[in-house]
Formats: sequence, structure tokens, C-alpha cells
Amino acid sequence: RWSSTCGNRRRSRTRLCAASSCGGSISCSGSGSESESDATPPCCPINAVWSRWNSWGSWSATCGSRTRGRSRTCGGSFCGGTPTCFGSGLDSESDSNPPCCPVNAVWSSWSSWSSWSTSCGNRSQTQSRTCSGESCGGSKFCSGLSSRARNDSNPPCCPVNAVWSSWGKWGLWSASCGSRTQTRSRICGGSFCGGTSICRGSGSTSDSDSNPPCCPVNAVWSSWSSWSSWSASCGNRTKTQTRTCSGASCGGSKVCSGLSASTRSDSNPPCCPTNALWSSWGTWGSWSATCGNRTHTRLRSCDGSSCGGSSTCPGSNSESQRDYSAPCCPVNSAWSRWSSWGLWSLSCGRRIRTQSRSCFGSYCGGSIVCFGSNTNSQTDRNPPCCPVNAVWSGWSSWGGWSATCGNRTQSRTRSCDGSSCGGSTSCSGSNVDCQGDRSPPCCPVNSLWETWGSWGSWSTSCGARSQSRIRICSGSLCGGLTTCSGASTSTQVDSSPPCCPRHATWLSWNPWGSWSSTCGNRTQTRIRACSGAFCGGSTRCFGTSTDCRGDANPPCCPIKSSWGAWGSWGSWSATCESRRRVRTRVCVVGSCGGSLSCSGMNTDLTNDPTPPCCPIDAAWTGFGMWSSWSGTCGQRQRTSYRNCSGELCGGNSSCVGSSYRVEADASPPTCSPVVVTTTSKAFSAQVNTTAPASYNAILGTNQTSISSAATVTTTNAKSTRKSTVSTESTTSGTSQHSSSIHGVGNVSATATKDLSHPTKFSTIAFDTATSASRSTKSPTASRSSTPCGTTARNMCPDANESESTGGNSSSMLPIYIGVGVFLCGLCLIVVVILCCWYRRRRRGSLAVSKNVCMQESTTYGKTNPSSVKGTDTAQSDQETEAEPQVLQDNQ
Repeated sequence: RWSSTCGNRRRSRTRLCAASSCGGSISCSGSGSESESDATPPCCPINAVWSRWNSWGSWSATCGSRTRGRSRTCGGSFCGGTPTCFGSGLDSESDSNPPCCPVNAVWSSWSSWSSWSTSCGNRSQTQSRTCSGESCGGSKFCSGLSSRARNDSNPPCCPVNAVWSSWGKWGLWSASCGSRTQTRSRICGGSFCGGTSICRGSGSTSDSDSNPPCCPVNAVWSSWSSWSSWSASCGNRTKTQTRTCSGASCGGSKVCSGLSASTRSDSNPPCCPTNALWSSWGTWGSWSATCGNRTHTRLRSCDGSSCGGSSTCPGSNSESQRDYSAPCCPVNSAWSRWSSWGLWSLSCGRRIRTQSRSCFGSYCGGSIVCFGSNTNSQTDRNPPCCPVNAVWSGWSSWGGWSATCGNRTQSRTRSCDGSSCGGSTSCSGSNVDCQGDRSPPCCPVNSLWETWGSWGSWSTSCGARSQSRIRICSGSLCGGLTTCSGASTSTQVDSSPPCCPRHATWLSWNPWGSWSSTCGNRTQTRIRACSGAFCGGSTRCFGTSTDCRGDANPPCCPIKSSWGAWGSWGSWSATCESRRRVRTRVCVVGSCGGSLSCSGMNTDLTNDPTPPCCPIDAAWTGFGMWSSWSGTCGQRQRTSYRNCSGELCGGNSSCVGSSYRVEADASPPTCSPVVVTTTSKAFSAQVNTTAPASYNAILGTNQTSISSAATVTTTNAKSTRKSTVSTESTTSGTSQHSSSIHGVGNVSATATKDLSHPTKFSTIAFDTATSASRSTKSPTASRSSTPCGTTARNMCPDANESESTGGNSSSMLPIYIGVGVFLCGLCLIVVVILCCWYRRRRRGSLAVSKNVCMQESTTYGKTNPSSVKGTDTAQSDQETEAEPQVLQDNQ
């Protein structure tokens, strides 16, 4: 056989050396045994064995209760050897002296809600918690409140019992004399929410007159009638009762003191939020009397209000109607006088006596019945005493039981009293009464142990195990003790249990890892290993190998300041043209070391891209350039104009003031007289179109006639033209003429003489065949063309007369004109400045204001239209071309 069942093995065989014979050799050559190794032996199973223990690991925590572990591996099994090792592959030890961990105080659980602060009405309840548990230098403070409260959202209302009001005033005496009383009352009210509506005591008290005056029997009030219905269904309401005054006799007063009606208010009326309304009229009531002057009434009620609504209605609640056909009234019977008092009803004790009266006197079918009683009674206020025997009082309440259970009794007592005026002081019977308890409570019996039960099953199928048995505690009666002295369970341990497979378990947690971040919400993790399976136990552990926790109090992360959302746009800064509006935003300040300011502006400004235009009124532009003088010499004037413009967006299009101004020449040049030649065959004459006529044509030294116009007639072989020089009066007394006269032929002229300047004439020049005398812009040229002392010397005015007349009329005129010009210029400067300022203010822009001022400084020339109308007849273009060169020069 092989030397072993596996691994390196050998086997051997032997042989025998047979004995020789006949002298042969007795030994054999070679060996007697042979062995061989197994070339392919089966492998031998090798069981797994434990490795050496590893070094101890890190502690499971940096402080407090902590452990550390070490491990070893089970390996080396081969060829079917057992792969498990006996024992555990994990070993752990606890730190016997660990460092203390700081533990912060924490809130305990909230306590139960306390009882309500009151049993009803506004009430609350609280609960509290305590902050404790700090150790090892941990924080002693907890975040939050140590107590909190809550109100009862629907508390029960508190019952309020009714109470008496103060006593009212004493009423009137029941009579003016004799036996009389007066009363006062009080009201029981104010109950609420289930409180009792009854007050202890009486609602009224009376007082008798101890010394009433003696008097006839006056009328007295009857008993009060029943209370009427409430005047309203809710809110402030009243009800009334009435009584009648009757019974006067013996000359007593027929008038009763007091009111015939009593009114009381409802102290606790229902509220009515709805105003009262009139009901429909009721049916007509009975006539107020059966005869005579009578009325009947119908009523309506004012009701329907609730919860504070008005309980009154406008108008009356009654309407009366008179009976105009009532029958006559019968006379009813009346009471006679009271009779004398009768005898007392008893000889002693409480007793009364009576008196009576008769009812008679009915007439004409009147009632034979009188209102009230025909008898009157009186109680003896000081009667003689009657003997009264003693009597038993009521039984007292039952006393306590003689025992708490079983057969027991209780008793009660009564007293014999009340004797007076010599009556018996003893009562028949006993003053004690006893009774037994027909159904007494049973007396308590304590419980006792019953016999032990059988042993139960083992707690486990293997390993350390135990089994138990129990006994029952029973037999208590009537509230006896339900517990017994001693244990109800007995346990025994198995001294030789079968071996149990051990499942793998988790090792202690490794230390916590690093935080996932340096601030804010962060976590850290730790891991653990699953090992220790033994004896066929499971190698898997229930649960997870990783644990994660958050930082309950992490350092805060720096938060930069940031802008909040923009607010709404504000109102426009103006109602028209250039306007803007603003919106703002708030900088939410950062925390934890973050930036404390926000970059950018906290306001946003926007202009209106399409604003409505503002109304602008028209304004005057500056005056334009002065026009040419109205004449070349003598009294003359010139004019300048301005425009009213610039209105926008519905502004006023009109301007205040005049559109032009006129300036007189303070020192005009002196005009020379003009020689008129009437026998010329060829002539040219022109009057300046813009100058006032300062001269009249000189027709002769002795000319005195005045005509309204100067007429010049031209006769020509080719055509005839007639021009009329019109005359317009002006403030200076001069005339304004406009005409152009030219042609060839005979001419006759009539000119208007100026009354204010008899030596000055219109500028009319005629050309002769050899020389020309014409009007020019220069008055000197006009004078030199036809000087006095030549052919027309006899037509010149006297020099002395001219100088005298001109000096007297114009010596002060230049001063006046100069002052006027200065004032007009000053006014113009002020107007231009104010206009510029006004336009700049309205436009709101310097550029617009500058543009307006430039427009105002622009000059405009105006030329007065010609005031002379001319009539041309059949003048051809050739005649126009054949006009003398002098006419072109004049133009």
C-alpha cells in the first residue's frame, strides 16, 4: 500500500530468496525489496489557519467612550481542507481612560401641556423644556425658547350668576293715612352662560307706617294688572302694567298718589342688528266706551330688530277713530261706604276681621256690578299669644356608615322644639333613626400565587440558552391587592448547550472623515467592517457599512451683499416734455464676513422717450430793421415790424401789444423849394413811395387854393397817362403821396399846399428840353437842380418867411423826438431780455432759449404798399423802353 493517502507517498514490495539444494548457493544476488514514489499522488487537504494579528487600528473617536480593533485573516486551506478557522478574526478593546468629549447642552423634550389657566373664558396653557446635559466644557446654552404658550381658540364661556341690583327708592305710601305701607324693589338679573338666574332673597321689601295719621278712606289703587307684552322683540324694550284708582269714601280723596302705569326695562334683552319695522295695522279694537264720546283704536307693532338694531319706528303705533253715532251712556252702580269692623276671627294668634260695603245706584241700563271687592280684611298686628306645643324638626341628613364594607349602618337625628305661650315642650317618638346598608360594598381580598407551570422551550437552539416557567397571582376581590410578593417567573440556564453558528457582525466604526466643505451645510462619513462569522454563521451583516452625519453648528459661509429686486417706477418728474422717473432697489447686506456693500447704484433713472409736449404761448420776435425814411427831407418817419409766433401744443397764438413801431426823425434835413415848369415838352416827375409829402408844388407866389389831390396830365402823340397824387392826413399834418409820372408833351399840374408848412411842397420835378429837375434821395441835389434866382425866381418863397416859419414850428421837436427814441430803445431792450428769460424757463433748455433769442434778433424789412393809384391807358412796351434815362436813375 501507499505510505499515505495523499501527497508524497511511496510503496514497496519484497521477494524471498529460495533455499538452494544440491550444494547450490545459499544467497541470491540483488535486493529483496523494491520501493517506488507515487508520480501523481493525490494532494493532501490543508486546513486554513489564522494569520498573525494586525496592529491595533485607530480609536473609533477622539474622545469619550471609544474602541479600537485589530484583525487577522484565516487562510491557507488547500486541496479540500477546511477553509474556516476556529475563533474570531476580529479583536477589539475599549479605552479605559478616554479623553472627555465636550457635550453641548440640548433641549429636553417638551413637557405635556399644562392645565388651562382658567376653566372658562380667555385662557391659555403652556409647556416647557429644560436646557441641560452639557459636559466637558460644552455650551450651556440652547437655541430657542424654554417655554411656549397657546390660547384656547374656542374656550367655554364662564357662567355668571344673576345678582340683585341696588334697592330702588321707597315707593309711595299705600294710603295717605291709616294702615299703610311703602315698598321698594330690586331686580335680579345679569345671568350669563348657564349661570343661575335666581337670586337668594326677595325682590321687594315693605315697611309699615308705625304711626299713620287718622284720615278718611281715600281711593286706593287696585292690584297691578299683568305685565303687557314687551314693546319690542329685542334691544331696548319695556313692558307696562296698569292699575285703577277707586274706593274713595267718607270724603276721602278720589285721587290716588302715584302712577297708574308702571314701566320696566328688560335688563337682558336679546340683541337685534336689524332695525324694527312697522307691522300691518291690526283690526279695530273695541270702542273705548259703550256709549257717549267714545273711540276705538287699532294698533301696529314696531318689531323685527335684532342685535342692536333700532327698536323704534317713525310714526305712532296707534290710530284712533271717533264714533259720531254712539248711544247714550248708562250710569253704573257705585260702592256705598264701608261698614264698621266685624269681630276678630280668633281669640288669639294670627287673626283678621272684615268690613263690607254695598254696590247700588245703577241707572239707564248701567252696570249693576261695581269694580273691586265688597269686603275688606284687616290683620291683627298685636294679637294675644296662643299656646303652641313643641314639634319635631325635620330629620337631619344621614350620618356616615359605621364601616367601609360589609354589614354597616348609618343614623340621623331630629330635635323637639318650638313650644311657646305655655305649650308642651315634649314630642312623641324617638329623636334617632337608624338604617342598615342593603347593598354594602364587599371587603377587599388580596391575591395569592398559584402553583408553578411547566418549563418552557429553550430560548435558543444552541449556545448559551435558558428556559423559564411562570406562576399566576390571582384571587383578589373587592379592590384587594392584585400583586403578590415574589417573582412570577423562574429561569434556568442550560449547562451544556450545543454549539451555535455565529454570524458575522459589524466592527466598531472607524473615525469620522474630514468635512465635505469648510463652511455651511457640510457632512462627514465613517465606515465599518463586517466580520466574525463562526461555526457556519452568515458572513453578511445587516445594515450599511457607511454612516454620514451633518454639522449641527457649522461655521457660516461668507455671503456677499446683493441687490434686491427693483421697486416700481415712481411718478414722472413733470407732466410734459423733458421728464424722468426713478426707481430704487435695496442692498441686502451680506453676513459672515462677506461684503457689506453692493456694487452699482441703488437708483435707476429713465427719461420719457415720447413725452407729451407742453403748451407754449406765442411770443413777439424782435423788431426788424427800420424801413427807409418816408421822405428825403423835412418831417419824416420810419417803421419796423415784429412777428407773433412760437405757439406749440395748444398754447395761446396771440400776443399782447402792437406788431409795429414808428419813429420820427428828430433832426431831418431841410427841403429846398422845387421849380415847376409847365411848358416842357419832355418831362419826368416822381414822388418817393415811402416818404411823407413834405412839400407842395409851387404854382405861384400868390397860390392860396387847396385841393385834395395834385393831378398831372400827360399828353403824348403815342398815348395819354393821367396820374393822381392821393393825399393822406398824418399825425404831423403832412401828406403821403406815391406816383410815377413820365411822358412827352404838354402838362398841367395842380398840387396840394401843406397848411402846416406853407412854404414846403411836393417833390415833383419836370424836365425841360435842355435841363431836368427831379426828385432824388438827396434833398441837396433837388435844390441845386433849380436854384432860386434862375428862370423860376419869381416862384421861390421869401427867405425870411421860410426861416421864420420853420424855426418857430420845429425848435422843440428834436428834443421830444430824441426822448421818445431813447425810451422806445430802453423798452425794447427790457422786452428782449424778459422774452429770452421766459422762453428759456419754459423750454427748460439753454439751446432752445439761445435759438429763440437769435430768432428775435433777426430783422425783417417791411415796405408800405403804395398809396397812390395810377391809371394807364394803351401804353405799349415800346413806350416803356423809350423812358428817359433820368427816370431809371430816380428809380
